Amino acid sequence: MRKRLFMTGVAVLLAIIGIGFLWPRPHGINRAGYDRITGGMTLPEVQEILGRPPGDFTGRRDPAYVLDWSMETSHRLEEWQSDDGLVLVEFDEGGRVVQKKFFAADGWPERSWKERVRRALGW
Repeated sequence: MRKRLFMTGVAVLLAIIGIGFLWPRPHGINRAGYDRITGGMTLPEVQEILGRPPGDFTGRRDPAYVLDWSMETSHRLEEWQSDDGLVLVEFDEGGRVVQKKFFAADGWPERSWKERVRRALGW
């Protein structure tokens, strides 16, 4: 009886830890985070505001956007995607913000639950 109770406790603990790893962590990849980005900031400062490195952090939504963006060829463009929208930031040769743009996720199609599970598991 004690062994069964111990094994049940271990299984519950492992399930809680597993859910913790899969649970989305808060980020600032949204309009409010975008509004806090100012010209002259560096990439680490922008990452601090948005809470993540550049990348795709969507879960529910499938990004669908067309970009109309002009920038200097010597500049670098970084993007952050979430279910709230897309944040684009252009950095100059010195690594400072010179331009930014936000595209709300309104109208982006929803992913099926199977696609969301695959993305969460990295498949």
